Amino acid sequence: MLGALLSLAVAMQPLEVQLVGQVLAGKRPQVIVLAHVAARDVRLDLTRSGCAAGEVHLAVARVGAGRSTRFELDQPLGRCSYEGTLAARLGGQEASMPLSFTAEIAAPPKVEAAPDALDASAHVVRVTFNRQADHGVVAAWGEDGQLLGRKETKLGGTPPGEILSLDYPAGGGAPLKLEVQVYDDQGLFGGVALYPWSLRIPHQEVEFPSGSAEIPAGEAGKLADSASRILATLRRVGGQAPLRLFVVGYTDTVGSRESNQALSEARARSIGAWFRAHGVRVPVLTGGLGEDALAVATADETAEARNRRAEYILAVDAPAIDNAPHQPDWRTLP
Repeated sequence: MLGALLSLAVAMQPLEVQLVGQVLAGKRPQVIVLAHVAARDVRLDLTRSGCAAGEVHLAVARVGAGRSTRFELDQPLGRCSYEGTLAARLGGQEASMPLSFTAEIAAPPKVEAAPDALDASAHVVRVTFNRQADHGVVAAWGEDGQLLGRKETKLGGTPPGEILSLDYPAGGGAPLKLEVQVYDDQGLFGGVALYPWSLRIPHQEVEFPSGSAEIPAGEAGKLADSASRILATLRRVGGQAPLRLFVVGYTDTVGSRESNQALSEARARSIGAWFRAHGVRVPVLTGGLGEDALAVATADETAEARNRRAEYILAVDAPAIDNAPHQPDWRTLP
């Protein structure tokens, strides 16, 4: 285990030496000297190699019988080797013992989602780990906050930075959250939470005036119905995950591509702002795809009501929009 005490000398000798030889960044390795008899002029004289080569000289004037002192080793990140002696005056006589050990300052374990992190069909999550990976554990949690299951994957010392494929439990329904932990051979681990869950809210489309993003008064009832569905879902699921509402707008092909892109973004903002003003308190992000993701393929300058639409999606991470040549440029409403 990182930070464990390692004896370097036989216990109950006049001086006993222990080593805190592996620590995380931000701490220093330590040589601990326990005096079973009173010791004066306790000195640590070491030669360091394997990292920042040099001499290390540390001293303390006195250590009482049954007391200890700690010498901190100032070294860079990584593993260093030390050779040298511990010397002290014991009862008026000079005594010394040889020392030889390694010490390591390790980067904190860190897990990050890899590109295309989730493969729901195979029940696999892909991550990277900045240390040599011994094994990984994925816990799957449902919408109701109940544990769906845990699954361990042996990784056999996979080198740092490689993409790790970890299985997650397939039973119990679609998970809301996946908690991923990856361990090194010292038992240290890093973790990351992923949220594969998303929900598209069924709704009636708001009919905007041609070329306008202003919501007609007569259309507010449609949005009120959608808001009630959104709020009901937030009451049911919102305590289990930091949900956000994504609103994306689309147009038909009447008008230029540029004007339709701007119009779809403006209409999404209007809808998102309406939800915000009527009780939806989670972050609201809006975007538009204009005429670039038609529900019904048409020629240019074709008025098609089915293409004048929007989607309301509850999710933690930005949802992927199917059959779109690019994803929306999501903007958070102030």
